[in-house]
Amino acid sequence: MQKKNVILILIVIFSSQIKAQKSGNEIKGLNNYVDFINEVSHTLSLVYTELEDYNQQFISFNKGKKRNIVYLNKNVKDIRSSFFIPVGRLQKKAIRTTSNLSEKEKLKELSGKITNRINSIILHRDTLINYTRNRLYKNDDNMETAHSIMSKIEILFSEITKYKAETEVIINKAGAKYKYSRQNNEISKLIDRINPLMDKCNRILELIRNKNMPGYKEIHNELFSEISMLIDKKALYLSDFQDDYKNGLSPSSLYDNLIASAVKFYETSQNYLKHTNVKNEKGREYVFYNEKFLKDFNRYGGGIISFYNKLTEQSEIALLRKSEKLNWFEVYPKKEKSEGNQALKEYHKRNVALGEVPEIPIRTEPKEKIAEGPDPNSLKGFAANNLVLLLDVSASMNKPEKLPILKSALKHLLTLMRPEDYVSIVVYSGKAKIVLKPTSSDNIKKIEKVIDKLKSGGGTNVLKGMKLSYKVAKDNFIVNGNNRVIMASDGGFNMSRSIYNKAEQFADNKINFSVFYLNKKETTDFSEKFKKLAEKGNGNYFYITEKNAQNALLKEAQSLLK
Repeated sequence: MQKKNVILILIVIFSSQIKAQKSGNEIKGLNNYVDFINEVSHTLSLVYTELEDYNQQFISFNKGKKRNIVYLNKNVKDIRSSFFIPVGRLQKKAIRTTSNLSEKEKLKELSGKITNRINSIILHRDTLINYTRNRLYKNDDNMETAHSIMSKIEILFSEITKYKAETEVIINKAGAKYKYSRQNNEISKLIDRINPLMDKCNRILELIRNKNMPGYKEIHNELFSEISMLIDKKALYLSDFQDDYKNGLSPSSLYDNLIASAVKFYETSQNYLKHTNVKNEKGREYVFYNEKFLKDFNRYGGGIISFYNKLTEQSEIALLRKSEKLNWFEVYPKKEKSEGNQALKEYHKRNVALGEVPEIPIRTEPKEKIAEGPDPNSLKGFAANNLVLLLDVSASMNKPEKLPILKSALKHLLTLMRPEDYVSIVVYSGKAKIVLKPTSSDNIKKIEKVIDKLKSGGGTNVLKGMKLSYKVAKDNFIVNGNNRVIMASDGGFNMSRSIYNKAEQFADNKINFSVFYLNKKETTDFSEKFKKLAEKGNGNYFYITEKNAQNALLKEAQSLLK
């Protein structure tokens, strides 16, 4: 009997050790993803510094200070080595060490999206450097090309921030699932006591980034309370620790440095509340977030994260590290989409959406001359088109400023299209149906006949129309082509979450989704919803009038260069 009990005890102990080892391995794999996104933040902080300097020169130049512009790439002259070696290596390591996680595929997908967009930022950066070095800005009205490239980089920064946040959510959920018992680990207990402070710091950064003042002072005061408590209870919290632990560091010194960084962070928050007027075009929140808060928080400024993560490394069991914050990059001044650079913008946008890394054309003409681009009034030099027109033919569209304008613009576009360009038409009212299957523009009479028969009547079921147009676009997908659905509507329907989700599905499957708003007046309510819908679908938004209808359709067909 005693022998049986001993065996059972040994089995329990052995099982516990196996469980601990497995949990530890899972946490280590997740920490490799944390290291990956932290290196991404560090790499992009260097690029951000360059772009901010360039944007300030850009602002001065357009204010009439006509001195030469220089792209200062002193931070990262060889950014490819800076990016591809550490970040690429960490990504591969993270993928390799999380092969047993149920979340592995989603984490791998997100890390791929992040690295792809960083690669695109690097290529855009190269274009800016060559554009500046050749002084092409001197013959470029208001430096429109530079603004276009920087605007695309701004979008890429935003997308990386989004995918980074999604990665962090998965990491934290998985970390909670694989966490092993902390009862007998003093470091893990200490980390649990520090976590509320970290949560307050993260919350402050979120509020700053979203320019959301309500609730800010409350979180600011709660941060002070957390810091005060950690200072007051230091002796109690550290009573069981030895002076030295791992790597020549002691928990006590790391704890002190973390609190000191938190105090600096709190002082920055106080200054933010005091200084309501900051002389910077991009606003107080932007300046404080990038130039002050991140230095007190991120690793490169010797911030809170640095000491927190070093403290987790002192633990005998694997503890989940925390991630740094990405810089917030915006271009100033904000501009509406320009006619002259729409093709360039959509070229970059399309390649990013496809997950490809394009060879960006770099102008090398003499300073006196700007290279001629593709003819703005033709499709020569642009990729083959797979255009699906998703038309609202509900009763409300039966007005002169709506469906008739669009029908006329479609006929004009047909005169410019080539044999390799295909058009499909899906209509929706109460139901959705295909009135024109994918047809080459060679068969122009057939397409015109369908256009002439388009009539308004019935209700509106946009989701059915989106589903059917998506199927048409996917079935006729052109590799390396401009695969695009253009929805035209007057907005007479409720914008549900499922509609936004469907637009995202388009973008995820390399099909852009653009929106044309037709109405006598561009109302803010509908225009904002349509802009958001187009953004979700990685497409464009146009408010259509008789004056711009033909040009808007042409720009959609010119969205991707060959």
